[in-house]
Amino acid sequence: MTKNLKNQREGKKCPMCGQPGIKVIREDTIFGGVWVENVPFEHCPNCHERYCDLATAQQLEAIADNPAKYARMIERPVAHVV
Repeated sequence: MTKNLKNQREGKKCPMCGQPGIKVIREDTIFGGVWVENVPFEHCPNCHERYCDLATAQQLEAIADNPAKYARMIERPVAHVV
Protein backbone atom coordinates (compact mmCIF):
# COMPACT_ATOMS: atom_id res chain seq x y z
CA MET A 1 0.00 0.00 0.00
CA THR A 2 1.38 3.40 -0.87
CA LYS A 3 2.06 5.90 1.90
CA ASN A 4 -0.44 8.36 0.37
CA LEU A 5 -3.25 5.77 0.30
CA LYS A 6 -2.46 4.76 3.89
CA ASN A 7 -2.64 8.40 5.01
CA GLN A 8 -5.99 8.84 3.22
CA ARG A 9 -7.47 5.84 5.03
CA GLU A 10 -6.13 6.93 8.41
CA GLY A 11 -7.87 10.30 7.96
CA LYS A 12 -11.07 8.53 6.93
CA LYS A 13 -14.02 8.64 9.31
CA CYS A 14 -15.62 5.49 10.67
CA PRO A 15 -19.04 4.82 9.13
CA MET A 16 -20.29 3.51 12.49
CA CYS A 17 -19.18 6.16 15.02
CA GLY A 18 -18.10 9.00 12.71
CA GLN A 19 -14.69 9.44 14.36
CA PRO A 20 -11.50 9.76 12.27
CA GLY A 21 -8.51 7.47 12.57
CA ILE A 22 -9.31 4.34 10.54
CA LYS A 23 -6.32 1.97 10.44
CA VAL A 24 -5.75 -0.85 7.98
CA ILE A 25 -5.03 -4.13 9.78
CA ARG A 26 -4.59 -7.68 8.54
CA GLU A 27 -6.17 -10.54 10.45
CA ASP A 28 -7.02 -14.17 10.02
CA THR A 29 -10.74 -14.89 10.03
CA ILE A 30 -13.27 -17.64 9.39
CA PHE A 31 -15.63 -16.87 6.52
CA GLY A 32 -18.13 -19.34 5.12
CA GLY A 33 -16.55 -22.10 7.19
CA VAL A 34 -13.09 -21.49 5.68
CA TRP A 35 -10.10 -20.21 7.64
CA VAL A 36 -8.77 -17.24 5.63
CA GLU A 37 -5.39 -15.74 6.45
CA ASN A 38 -4.11 -12.17 6.07
CA VAL A 39 -7.45 -10.47 5.32
CA PRO A 40 -7.21 -6.65 5.14
CA PHE A 41 -9.76 -4.89 7.34
CA GLU A 42 -10.30 -1.25 8.11
CA HIS A 43 -10.41 -0.91 11.90
CA CYS A 44 -11.73 1.97 14.00
CA PRO A 45 -9.66 2.49 17.17
CA ASN A 46 -12.58 4.40 18.74
CA CYS A 47 -15.54 1.98 18.47
CA HIS A 48 -13.47 -1.09 17.45
CA GLU A 49 -15.66 -1.79 14.42
CA ARG A 50 -13.86 -3.58 11.60
CA TYR A 51 -14.97 -3.94 8.02
CA CYS A 52 -13.54 -4.74 4.61
CA ASP A 53 -13.85 -3.04 1.27
CA LEU A 54 -15.98 -4.35 -1.59
CA ALA A 55 -13.09 -6.06 -3.41
CA THR A 56 -12.10 -7.97 -0.26
CA ALA A 57 -15.72 -8.92 0.44
CA GLN A 58 -16.07 -10.26 -3.10
CA GLN A 59 -12.87 -12.26 -2.72
CA LEU A 60 -14.11 -13.73 0.58
CA GLU A 61 -17.39 -14.71 -1.11
CA ALA A 62 -15.48 -16.41 -3.94
CA ILE A 63 -13.39 -18.34 -1.41
CA ALA A 64 -16.50 -19.44 0.50
CA ASP A 65 -18.27 -20.47 -2.72
CA ASN A 66 -15.37 -22.61 -3.95
CA PRO A 67 -12.91 -23.34 -1.12
CA ALA A 68 -11.20 -26.17 -3.04
CA LYS A 69 -10.01 -23.62 -5.62
CA TYR A 70 -8.48 -21.23 -3.09
CA ALA A 71 -7.73 -23.21 0.06
CA ARG A 72 -5.38 -25.96 1.08
CA MET A 73 -6.20 -28.60 3.66
CA ILE A 74 -4.09 -28.71 6.81
CA GLU A 75 -4.41 -30.73 9.98
CA ARG A 76 -4.30 -29.11 13.39
CA PRO A 77 -4.32 -30.66 16.82
CA VAL A 78 -7.54 -29.86 18.70
CA ALA A 79 -8.02 -30.22 22.44
CA HIS A 80 -11.23 -30.09 24.41
CA VAL A 81 -11.31 -28.69 27.94
CA VAL A 82 -13.79 -30.50 30.17
